[in-house]
Amino acid sequence: MNVFFVKRENSTWHCQYRTTPLHVSVFAGATAANTIESSTVMEDDGSVVVNVSGDVRMVRSGKFVPSLFMQLSTTLILSETIKEQLKKLGAKVFTPVVFEKLVDIDMPPIGDDTWFQSVTYPPGPEPDFELFTRPDVPDFHKKIEDYYVLECPTIYGIRKKLPDIRRVTANFGSFRCEERERVLVSKRLLQDHPVIWDSSFVFREDAFAVIAPYLDLDYFSIARAQID
Repeated sequence: MNVFFVKRENSTWHCQYRTTPLHVSVFAGATAANTIESSTVMEDDGSVVVNVSGDVRMVRSGKFVPSLFMQLSTTLILSETIKEQLKKLGAKVFTPVVFEKLVDIDMPPIGDDTWFQSVTYPPGPEPDFELFTRPDVPDFHKKIEDYYVLECPTIYGIRKKLPDIRRVTANFGSFRCEERERVLVSKRLLQDHPVIWDSSFVFREDAFAVIAPYLDLDYFSIARAQID
């Protein structure tokens, strides 16, 4: 089985490529409130269930809303279009995203590093500050799809109950500050759930094919491995 690992890519003073923290802020937005509580449970019959409560409220650019973005390392947000495709593959739990504000802010050109030149280290205020201070634009809300947080099993909490649990090396390449990670995977769990999470999101091959066209590799890192 081919599996794919997906992580959010951050730009910092120590890890710079073609983006700055301002690019990342415009791409991913900012969390106004996150009350999601999630737990992964293995039932007596061996099935794995994800229990979720709460919601996510966000502030972001309304001029630039990608179909897929990651606000936190554990929060993968996707459009209604992607959600419906993943549901067909067995993804079951999605939490609606509430956009408290969609503001008028442009994405800087890729490669524009003037943000680093305009602030001191450590930076202050962070670029997310602009998202919260600008006014909401109601028309932006009418032009975008509904968005959802993908909720998937977290493998660590049930690792002792999975007979085929193993650690796999995910090689993300030199783009990331940490090129390699050891990630827990379970072939059995992936057969029932197209996406799972350990230290990164782990996608079954058919699920990765759904999201691949929407992955902007200035903001995501991916790796591939094969498990028997």
